[in-house]
Amino acid sequence: MKKMIILLLLLVGCILLGAQQIESELIKPDTLYVGTPMQLLVSVTCAPGDSVLVPEPDVMDIFVPTDVQENEQLTDTAQLTQFLYTFQPFDVGTFTFPALPFTVQHQGTLTELKTKPFDVTIYSVLPDSAGAIRDIAPPVAVKLGWLDILLPFLLIALIIAAIIFIKRRRGRDTSVPKSPVPEDTRPAWRIALEMLYRLQDKKLLFNGEFLAFHFELSMILRFFLERQFHFNAMEMTTMEIKENLPMKDVQKRRDVLEKLRWFDMVKFARYAPTMADSEDAMAWVESFLKSYGSTPKTTEAKDA
Repeated sequence: MKKMIILLLLLVGCILLGAQQIESELIKPDTLYVGTPMQLLVSVTCAPGDSVLVPEPDVMDIFVPTDVQENEQLTDTAQLTQFLYTFQPFDVGTFTFPALPFTVQHQGTLTELKTKPFDVTIYSVLPDSAGAIRDIAPPVAVKLGWLDILLPFLLIALIIAAIIFIKRRRGRDTSVPKSPVPEDTRPAWRIALEMLYRLQDKKLLFNGEFLAFHFELSMILRFFLERQFHFNAMEMTTMEIKENLPMKDVQKRRDVLEKLRWFDMVKFARYAPTMADSEDAMAWVESFLKSYGSTPKTTEAKDA
């Protein structure tokens, strides 16, 4: 009798474990642009009383998670847990969205379920909604007289004669050549710090010009990276900077990339930070630049 009960329990456990399944559905516009939110609905079905462990989603630096909502529905035979993720893309091209792992705990046993990866194409700008080019009005026939044809030629002849006359009068150019502008040889951190102070004097935050403020703050940080580490950071995307930044300090490198992605959210995704968040960002850039001023030359050269 005991053996029958044990076999029955094992059979029920296998059935419950087999009932664990995961489904995912992508919710996005027909055409996805940089900064346009997209949503992923993940449904996990398991036995009543099971626990669904959700790790932090690691979806590269292209898809940034901004929100997640959880909903649970319970019946006599199954438990349905749904997770609605919101992501914002920050690069252009076709990318593979990786599988997201979920772990179901059933009576002390852990089972890992994964969503299926899928491809997403991201575009840079909105297309022109005007469609094909068309005339505003039908063409109108114009009749020209002999004077209308002669006057342009006379005007061109006068311009040519005036140019020849001016060249002959001036003769050889005796003007003193302009001396070249001396290159600023100060350290990169000092130049960038001076740019930051000029930005503070503009008081863009107090005038409500948040977009202009964060754009200039981002360019100051990119200017420093370009001068300090000798690569074209001011014309690169954040993803390209990540691939080319030769910074040895792992924590500093992580902080710089995180701050650049935050600036991108403000510039491209129209994320509206608070006044305190913007002032904290400016204080961080100032502290980051000053850290290179207090660094010994040997260490700074090694890091560069």
